[in-house]
Amino acid sequence: MQNLSTFKQKHLPYIANSFRYPYKTGRIEGTNHKIKIFSRVVHGYRSFRNYRYRIILHFKLKDVE
Repeated sequence: MQNLSTFKQKHLPYIANSFRYPYKTGRIEGTNHKIKIFSRVVHGYRSFRNYRYRIILHFKLKDVE
């Protein structure tokens, strides 16, 4: 019981914030996972620039440059 009460006291503000604010990290984590899988599949690109363009094209992202 000591560990549970310590855990609860330590993490209670963070748990409350997860209910209070509408921001969730699920979409970002999903995108990061897809990029990791994508990098395993296309490990043969010659340059990082081509790899980056392929990710932007695949996810229909806007180019920052």
